[in-house]
Amino acid sequence: MQAEELLDTPGRRIYALRRKRGMTQGAVIKAMQDASPGFSVVQSYLSELENAEPTYSEDGAPIYKLPGGAILVALADVLGTTTDYIAMRTSDPSIPVSADSDIAVVPLRDSRLRAEVEDLCRLYQQISPEYRRAVTDFIRTIATQGVRV
Repeated sequence: MQAEELLDTPGRRIYALRRKRGMTQGAVIKAMQDASPGFSVVQSYLSELENAEPTYSEDGAPIYKLPGGAILVALADVLGTTTDYIAMRTSDPSIPVSADSDIAVVPLRDSRLRAEVEDLCRLYQQISPEYRRAVTDFIRTIATQGVRV
């Protein structure tokens, strides 16, 4: 059995994330309630979610038992993941670096370039749109021609 198969339901993902954080079901519930006073969910519901098996539609597509919106968001927050991961919409449990639309997240092939890239971004923001296009065209030309400096 492959690792992906072990996390093939929302409940198994919730269970695995909870265990990875060293939390009991009770601790998860308490953390959810501490984060949102007045929030009400019981441990038996979390147990039911973790142990739920999917049902299947007529065409064979799995139908998963998922918590409602507020509970799903609270679970994702407490477990350090995204709602999309719990809801089986992605296989990546990590939280994006930033959801801020003003911040671009680009993985660097060489982490030593970080300071240079940040400096270039600061400078790029200071020049006019015409020069930005010229700089972008210049870099694109060099990169596509395979020129190495």
